[in-house]
Amino acid sequence: MVKRSLLVVVLGLGAFSLGCGGNDSGAGGGDGGDRGTGGRAGTGATAGTGATGGAGATGGTGGISGSGGIALGVEETTPQDMATGIETDTPVAVRFDAAIDGRTVTTTSFTVRGIDGMPLAGNITVDVMGPGAIFTPRERLGLMATYTATVTTAIESVDGDTLRTDYSWSFKTREGSWTGPVTLLPESSDDVALPTAAVDPNGNATAVWTQGRTAARVRASHYRPGSDWQGPEPVHDTLSGGSGQVEIAVDSDGHVIAVWTMGGLRGDIWSSRYTPGGGWGEAELIEVNNSGNAKNPHVAMAPNGDAVAVWSQSDGTRYNIWANRFTPQTAWGSAELIEADNAGDAGGPRVAVDPSGNAIAVWMQTGATGQGIRANRFTPEMGWGTAQILETGRVGPAVTPQVGMDADGHAIAVWHQTDLLFRSDVWSKRFTPGAGWGGGQRVEMQDSVATNPQIAVAPHGDAIAVWEQMGTMYKDVWGNHFTPESGWGTPALLEISNAGDAVFPRVAADGAGNAIAVWMQGNGSEEDVWANRYIPSSGWNGAVLLEQADGVRARHPRIALSPRGTAVAVWAQLVSMPTSLWANNFE
Repeated sequence: MVKRSLLVVVLGLGAFSLGCGGNDSGAGGGDGGDRGTGGRAGTGATAGTGATGGAGATGGTGGISGSGGIALGVEETTPQDMATGIETDTPVAVRFDAAIDGRTVTTTSFTVRGIDGMPLAGNITVDVMGPGAIFTPRERLGLMATYTATVTTAIESVDGDTLRTDYSWSFKTREGSWTGPVTLLPESSDDVALPTAAVDPNGNATAVWTQGRTAARVRASHYRPGSDWQGPEPVHDTLSGGSGQVEIAVDSDGHVIAVWTMGGLRGDIWSSRYTPGGGWGEAELIEVNNSGNAKNPHVAMAPNGDAVAVWSQSDGTRYNIWANRFTPQTAWGSAELIEADNAGDAGGPRVAVDPSGNAIAVWMQTGATGQGIRANRFTPEMGWGTAQILETGRVGPAVTPQVGMDADGHAIAVWHQTDLLFRSDVWSKRFTPGAGWGGGQRVEMQDSVATNPQIAVAPHGDAIAVWEQMGTMYKDVWGNHFTPESGWGTPALLEISNAGDAVFPRVAADGAGNAIAVWMQGNGSEEDVWANRYIPSSGWNGAVLLEQADGVRARHPRIALSPRGTAVAVWAQLVSMPTSLWANNFE
């Protein structure tokens, strides 16, 4: 009789249960290696010619039982190798052909990795006599994401046998779907303006917007998977004056930082931080310069909660670019000037942050040669560097820059620029740590006017750009895909409606490089919000309508994706005064 015991140990990524199970005897063979002719029967005994077992593993790579019982074998995996459409809460399991030594199953000998190559956090349960192991991810797997599970030669049977080589198998999770439009603000006496959103790795979403005209207020709502949107709740009220665009960012633990402009004739930059379970903190000024108006704030956040905010601020003569840094340990620091070009105004700043806390800011700047694009880089060790010229504007004005960063600190900046033929084109440059900015590349190659580019960069370096481009009669929305290996691909038209202009595109990407673009589209009598989803293996899926009301004007959509692919789109919608707020979740 086999005695059963249970061990609980803490190994690397989390607590793992190492238990024992049944006493099935394994006689394995499989497609991943040699079929056995001397498999074990019972416990420790060897059979003459032995059974050859079934098909064994499902086509992964690695060793299966060999002759004479000299190697441990894999009999079955869940999910099977190359399986698709897997639910995001599916455990990953492996069954061996012999009883295993549970002490050898660790966070390094049994791993599940995503496209970034990093092992997932989770719990491992080992059934030493079953014989097998089950990996349960700590968080749900991503949508339309490929994962690779590996068991290594470090795993041993109770007799000391090991796999001949590491054994790996891969699978792909299911696609998501839109849940349908819901209102976040069904009744209000004040207009909603310019909403935005963010989603954390667990799929928790936050929407923030301004409300009111002469006395603007900042409001927020929250969504938790499996429940309804909650709120709205106050973030900040003002005694007088209006409020500008609110921008937000979220870290891996669900903390949200919001920044916005608020004030009368002279705007100030304010911020508030949301803590799950604690709510919004007291709003605070993150700049104290009283020389002139401050506007156009933007914020980006690292997974650990470090954040960088940028904005433009007048010194009484011209607008300059300023920045401030937040850390969970020290809160906001002191605002500092990050450019010193006094030839003309600087405006429209945008910023991106990588997981190490490095940041890159881009902005428009009028110089001696025209309106061009500038950039500056921040590192936690050295602070801000010296502003660099990405585009002089000598040929024609370069405007509306955007920037995104990958997990290794590479960045891509995009903007549109007027050429000598008075045609506007979309351009990009890529930053490489240690090498700096590369040469300029056109993102689109048409002869018509292209404007308002947006960029989303995935952790492994792939990127998606979207923009408006003039068609035969109306503006269209286009997109293009970038890979570090091949550069920009071939532009694709994201919508085929010829009833009106398609404008204000936005795009976001998840950890696997999947992306969603949203935009506003007119049809002559109303404006609708549309979306299109990009999958690296298949391209754009096709445009879908996100809101279904007739006779409305849906405006200024924004999109946010979590690292695992869940998303939320938000927009303002007008049927009759005042404007309301709507959202649609993708999960």
